[in-house]
Amino acid sequence: ISLALLARKLALNTVIVLEQEEELDLVIELSRKLSIRPVIGVRAKLRTKHSGHFGSTSGEKGKFGLTTTQILSVVRKLADSGMLDCFQLLHFHIGSQIPSTELLANGVGEAAQIYCELVRLGANMQVLDIGGGLGIDYDGSKSGDSDLSVA
Repeated sequence: ISLALLARKLALNTVIVLEQEEELDLVIELSRKLSIRPVIGVRAKLRTKHSGHFGSTSGEKGKFGLTTTQILSVVRKLADSGMLDCFQLLHFHIGSQIPSTELLANGVGEAAQIYCELVRLGANMQVLDIGGGLGIDYDGSKSGDSDLSVA
C-alpha cells in the first residue's frame, strides 16, 4: 500500500483495490501518514453466478470481493474520513471460462447498478473494471452446457 501511494507522488496512476473491508483502515492510516491522497477501488462480490468450469468461485459464495453491504460500509468510512472523493473504481470478476454472453451481461448489469448507486452516494467514480472473460471452446461442442466450451 505504501508503494502504491508513493507511486502517486511520481504521477503514476496507481489504484488500490480493496479485496476485504478491513484493508481500508490501513489505506486511510498510511495515506494520512504519507500525506498522499489515494485512488481507491473495491472488488465487488456480485450475486451473478455462472456454471462454467470456474463457476464455483462465482456468485455470493465466492471468496473474493466485498458484498454490497460491505461496499456501503466502505462508503460511510470514506465519507467520515473526508476521503469519499478517493473512491473511483469498481472492479468485479464473475469468473473465467464464462459459457455465455448472457451471463456476462447479467454481471455487467448488476455492477452498473452498484456503480450508479456509488455515484449517487457521492463517490467520484471513474472506472468500471470488468475482470474474467468468455470461455474458449476447448471441446469443440459450441455448447454452453459444457464446462469446456461456450455457447
